[in-house]
Amino acid sequence: MRLALATIVGMAIAVAIPCLAERVDAPTAVTAESETLQKNSFTLRVLDEAGKPVSKARTRAVLTARGGGWWTKTQIGEANRKGIAKLEVSEGLRKQMGIDKIELFVSAPEYAFATFTMTAAELNASKVIDVKLSRGEVGRLRIAGPDGRPVPSSASVLVQSGNLLGPLSSKEKPFSVAPAKAQGDGGFAFNLPPDAEDLYLLIDVPGMISHYAEGPLKASDLTGPPYQIVLPKAGGIDVTLKADPPMPKDGPPVLATLSLKVGRRSLWIPRSGSPSHDKLEVRVDHTAPGKYSLLYPVQSDGRSTRMETETLLVKPGETLTREIVIDPTKPNAPPSEDAAPRVGEVAPDFALTTLDGTGTFRLSDFRGKIVYIDFWATWCGPCQQPMADNAEIWSRRSGEWKDKVVILAASCDSDAEQLRTWVKDKDWGSLTHGHLSDYDSVRDAYSIDGIPTCLLVDPAGKVVWRGHPARYPLEQEIDKLLKPEIQP
Repeated sequence: MRLALATIVGMAIAVAIPCLAERVDAPTAVTAESETLQKNSFTLRVLDEAGKPVSKARTRAVLTARGGGWWTKTQIGEANRKGIAKLEVSEGLRKQMGIDKIELFVSAPEYAFATFTMTAAELNASKVIDVKLSRGEVGRLRIAGPDGRPVPSSASVLVQSGNLLGPLSSKEKPFSVAPAKAQGDGGFAFNLPPDAEDLYLLIDVPGMISHYAEGPLKASDLTGPPYQIVLPKAGGIDVTLKADPPMPKDGPPVLATLSLKVGRRSLWIPRSGSPSHDKLEVRVDHTAPGKYSLLYPVQSDGRSTRMETETLLVKPGETLTREIVIDPTKPNAPPSEDAAPRVGEVAPDFALTTLDGTGTFRLSDFRGKIVYIDFWATWCGPCQQPMADNAEIWSRRSGEWKDKVVILAASCDSDAEQLRTWVKDKDWGSLTHGHLSDYDSVRDAYSIDGIPTCLLVDPAGKVVWRGHPARYPLEQEIDKLLKPEIQP
């Protein structure tokens, strides 16, 4: 079943959405100027099939800029007893990205979730957007532990869309497209649209296993006989990162980020252990078996910080124990001229998370512009002056370079809050910031042995220069690309 055409009643848009839906047709012609989302919030009224309010509904939105390049998720909206939920749109993102359409997800216990797309013009014309939820079909799940016995009703089961899959370590109340209700004897039930797909089950059983994921699945996999899951024996991680000699006292301590690949995302895993300048103990108990990545920086000289990755294969019923020795005095290897991508080659595309931590964008979104990429981190001492130089140059040249040049600060930080605070305190917010959501892949694609590593990319996406930013005449080189006709 497909989405019915949206109809306008006064200034309200009523949308009947029994299942996954297509884009809502625009009710009126709009100008390019009016396509940009102009207000900072909009209101949803969530109703059942009889037109009565659904008070326990939750909503989440995915915004898209012109051309489909930028994505960001707004805050989660909670419906009140009248079924009213409000969602805020970041003013900074709205101005920077030129939002022109929005995909909305609406879910509630015992209802099939709804998702539909509207243009910014439709939202601008709306005071209230009515969303009707149907019961859909009932999905059933039965979960047993490694011993075959049913898991307790206290188990956490999140049914998630691949498009909304987020960090397992998120501090906010997780958004589930199909809230699951415990049925006893290891059973859980939830409602789904009959044509839903790209679904993931995220399971956490206190004291038994955490970070277990299964998918992608279709609604048809879950709405027949109960879908059976027998959880594997959990494993554990007990890794010590030891700095010998200790990291310099005037620099950052031993740091590390632990992640697990699920679907299209690398999910950060919370861990115990407090960092010091001589070691960091990384411990995770009762974690699902799988391949984890441990990313850690090595402060090795005054010019750059080396980044290294350790793959941790966690087996069922076993705790992986390892000591990794870091030598912060080991000199970094000089960048090879043969390192990919070479000058003249197309810069590999990669994804970044927005500075507010709610969405993603890609390097390829800037095709047609000159892009200066600075791979850096807040804890990297040698990265700070080049970043300050970038901000100073942009403050002087942004008016002249607007819509032609992007200075992209691609951060290796794992702590999003620290990154936001650092950028704000340093007053570097005018640059284009992003966090590398899959640093391992980017490091391999760009042959990054240490940071800062920088590249200048022309409008065709080809590398013009790569190397360390110290003493690189960035301003002059960008001007050469902008005005080639005046160069000898």
